[in-house]
Parts: sequence; structure tokens; C-alpha cells
Amino acid sequence: EKYEFKRLKEIKKDDKKKCGECERYLCRLHINDHTCKSGEPVGLWRDASNAHYLGDEKLAQEIKIPWLIGVELEAVNGDPYLLHQKLDGKIGFSHDGSLMGRAPIEMQLPPASNDKLEKLIKHVTRVSRNAGYKINKSCGMHIHLDATNYRNDIGYISKLLATYYAIEPVIFAMLPTSRRDNKYALPLRSWINEAKMLDLTRRPLPDINALQVMWYKSRNLEDAERFKNSRRSGQFDPNPSRYHGFNLHACFTNGTVEMRYFNGTLNRDKIVNWINIHLTIFDWVKGKFDQNVIDAIFFCE
Repeated sequence: EKYEFKRLKEIKKDDKKKCGECERYLCRLHINDHTCKSGEPVGLWRDASNAHYLGDEKLAQEIKIPWLIGVELEAVNGDPYLLHQKLDGKIGFSHDGSLMGRAPIEMQLPPASNDKLEKLIKHVTRVSRNAGYKINKSCGMHIHLDATNYRNDIGYISKLLATYYAIEPVIFAMLPTSRRDNKYALPLRSWINEAKMLDLTRRPLPDINALQVMWYKSRNLEDAERFKNSRRSGQFDPNPSRYHGFNLHACFTNGTVEMRYFNGTLNRDKIVNWINIHLTIFDWVKGKFDQNVIDAIFFCE
């Protein structure tokens, strides 16, 4: 063991990989044999493809709006070896220490749209269930809607934020109680108070930089950038904004708007229906947004 530690110190930094569970650095020769408390060899883990899989809305059965979507599915108690063998190589998966259960994982679908997204969802749900994976209350599903063309459009992002702020109680009403008090999918009202939100709808911010300062509750853009690029350390997270059901942090860092509301599921129909709900909202904000509608929802009792 001492010899291995000495040897690792001599290996160049570029030739090391950090284990996401125990945070040890291991060289590429040892990474496949390394196991942690979960018993999963780190070599099983892989990243999702970086490619974008643009589908055809005419060929899509249900997901008709052309918008790139990335999906993250959490599950437990399955066989990671079998999953590694059967899962399409475009789909990534990794250990997720926030989940309760044996062999906890998160599967990441690459950005896809229309019929290609439908095929990926059908494949990942079938293969993961066949590998024995199941869902419990600690699991969630996150979807990332592409905002590449809108990430610097203060008008669109502000309208999107106002819309979700207004309809969020309805969204939570559709979900089980385990998601309504989940610390990883907090309501926007816990981050932005109503008075501040009303002020934003009446007096829009001048640009995306101002929105970042507001979102990260910073004094200036430099502080906002520091919070944006910060990383979790143990139980302390300097940037709790990322754990809201509607997550703009992902927009500022990755060019996507993340929806963290939904409970875990490996049911294809539920995933597709949830995606369609948010695609409809995004499409409405893009082409049919009406502030009077948002005000009526916001002030209704």
C-alpha cells in the first residue's frame, strides 16, 4: 500500500483520475480495479456522449416540439455490471452518493430531441429495469432544456423565471409529498421573495450579468462569478442556488435550464409526459407570453 501511494505521487497529474466517491486519485492502470464502500468498480462509470442527437418532429410519436433535452435518472438496488453491458454507449452513468440504497446510480442521457429522444428514453428505462434497478423516495429525475440560443436573452430568461415562479405551486401539487420538502428541489419562493419577484416583473433587469448578480445574491459580477464556479466541499455548499426545482445556475454554467422537481421514475410514459409539460411552457414563453396571464396566476388565491 505504501509502495502504491509513493508510485501515485510520481504519476503526472494528467494521468490521474479522481474517484467521485472516496475522492482518491488513482492512475489509469488501477482505476478499473478500485472499489469503494458501494462495491462498484470505478471503471464501470462513464460520461454521456457530447454529441447532440437532433430528431425529426414528423417521426416523433409524442415529443413534437423540437427542443434539445438532456435527462438524468436516479435509481438504486440494481446490477451495475449488467447495466454497463447492456446500456447504449451514448448514455453515461455514475455513482450517486446522495441516494439511499445499494449500488445507487445516476444515468445521463445526451441532449436529444423528438424521435431520437423518445428512443433513448425507451431504451434506458427498459435496460435499467432489466438490470434490477428500482426507485425509492431518495431518487429524482432532472431534465435539462437547451438554452444555448437564449442564455444571453434577458427578456426570455426573465419571462421564463416569472412564469415558473407563478405556476410553481401547481407543479408541486402534481408531485408526491416527498418532493415538496426535498432539499435538492426547493421552491423558488425559498430563494426569491414575492416582493423581489414582483419588482423584477415590473422593472426588468438590464442584462444577463445583472440577473446573475441577483440569482447568486452577490454584491457584484465578480462575486457572482465566484459563486457560479464554486464547488461543494463535504457538507458545505457555497452555492445552494443549484438545488431549486427551477435551476438557473445550469443556464449560467452549461447553457441549459434544469428542472429538478420530479420524483424518480423508470416509467417511460411519465418521463415523456413530464418533458412535454415543460416543452409546452418553454414554447409558450417564447411565442405567446402574456404578463396579464402571469399576474392573474400570481395573485389568485
